[in-house]
Amino acid sequence: MKRTNLWLHFSPAIFRHQLELAIAFFLLGGDTYSAITICAKNFGDEQLALIICRLIEGRGGPLEHHLITKFILPSASERGDYWLTSLLEWELGNYSQSFLSMLGLQASSMTDKSPLSSNNAAFMDPHIGLHCLSLVSKNSMRNAAGEQSAAILGRWATIMAATAFNRRGLPLWSAFHLL
Repeated sequence: MKRTNLWLHFSPAIFRHQLELAIAFFLLGGDTYSAITICAKNFGDEQLALIICRLIEGRGGPLEHHLITKFILPSASERGDYWLTSLLEWELGNYSQSFLSMLGLQASSMTDKSPLSSNNAAFMDPHIGLHCLSLVSKNSMRNAAGEQSAAILGRWATIMAATAFNRRGLPLWSAFHLL
């Protein structure tokens, strides 16, 4: 069945809020794009849409890329979910942006102003610094950013973790990470 015919036949199910049925029919009809759009946008289940993409195309397919860039990533950024934003940027292969997302920054903001203040969440939560340190240790990040930039980012991550540990009253952990 052509895509227009599918929409004509199954749009009443959408209007009656039988979204699960509409998603199933679009999948059976081979219109995966419409199924994941309804799933993410109308049904509000981004995880199910991601699973459908991975079952149909495997990891990293064009449909998954579209879902992440058009629905999941903007939603995570809008909510201020820097953990999910970082994970999605990494999944898309934007390794440097993944690191910056953990700090609540965009690549374009790096040239506009001083990127970090001591009140940034990265200096309050030691898990952010430790996660950034693990990102920098990955070969993908070193290849994307370069060895020297990765080393600088690694030092920043160490300082963020140490400062956060110290602010939480854990000076020995702070000193341990600075060694």
